[in-house]
Amino acid sequence: MARKAQPPQSLPRTFPSRFPFSTNSTPSRNTHFKPITTAEHASHLASQRFNRPVSPHLSIYRPQITWYSGALMRNSAILITAPIYIFGAAYLIAPLVGWHLDSTSVVEWFACLPHATKLAIKAVFAFPFCFHIVHGLRHLVWDTGMMLTNRQVAVSGWLGLGVSVLATVGLVAY
Repeated sequence: MARKAQPPQSLPRTFPSRFPFSTNSTPSRNTHFKPITTAEHASHLASQRFNRPVSPHLSIYRPQITWYSGALMRNSAILITAPIYIFGAAYLIAPLVGWHLDSTSVVEWFACLPHATKLAIKAVFAFPFCFHIVHGLRHLVWDTGMMLTNRQVAVSGWLGLGVSVLATVGLVAY
């Protein structure tokens, strides 16, 4: 006849109410829970975050061209598309508010600007345009499985940046 398993004698058969889920038989301090509001809870969690260590995710790595080109690629896309959407929205509401955004008015406005301002505006839009095209081609080359070693990626990043600067100068000058 099999005997029922008995709990060890050192552990109590029922746990004290102050330790509802604990298997520790040594009593410690008496824990009391006080109900708190959601705002107090959020404040407590925020204060605990100051005591946590900060991950050194950026400070322990040496910066690489791929970091900068990746960030610049995304930001250049924003810098290219945002004015298009803004101008498109303005063009749609222009008749309602009395603005003249037809092609003739925009060309006349740009022609009246000082030469240095024209060059600056062209450069602000030309560099993101050139950079995005050149680095987009770089990504297409990667999609074919070519130039994927670390050295080739770094060289293509610097080369792409140089070509982008030269193309920007070419677009702004002419």
